[in-house]
Amino acid sequence: DSLQFGAKVQNNNAGTGTAAIAFSSDSTYYKAAIGLTRAGANGQGTLDFYVDANTDAANVVVGDKVGSWSTTSLAIAGAISAVLSADSLQFGGKIQNNNAGTGTAALAFSSDATYYKAAIGLTRAGANGQGTLDFYVDANTDAANVAVGDKVGSWSSTTLAVTGAISATTTITA
Repeated sequence: DSLQFGAKVQNNNAGTGTAAIAFSSDSTYYKAAIGLTRAGANGQGTLDFYVDANTDAANVVVGDKVGSWSTTSLAIAGAISAVLSADSLQFGGKIQNNNAGTGTAALAFSSDATYYKAAIGLTRAGANGQGTLDFYVDANTDAANVAVGDKVGSWSSTTLAVTGAISATTTITA
């Protein structure tokens, strides 16, 4: 198995900073983001999640962080809920792996000019591209990209599996 990177979001900040991809359901403002926050050499860091719950005329900001995933834990600020919706998904792009067996089509994150240190990808597990949404964080400050062995969690249609500890500031519900 290997990670197939379809896109890269990068922050060249040598200290800290977050390379993020933003999401919007408005033509003007981004209200959610996922990004790699640099914490060490060669772009090593945590995969952070942001959601702006305000209806103000402003983009999501660092203070809107709702969770952080490292190689050892998933920290959640708030409750986890399972919500089903009849609303439609709007797709901004597609990253595809045509591997008929297994393989992961991933979006990579980097805060280094050379190395990808986090990724989110769909790993094929069944017919018609069915699979799991997998999360990868490289804890090493080495001169290497995130790899399949750096998986910290996996989300299927029924289960969230985490490698390491889960911490939440409030209750976790389903």
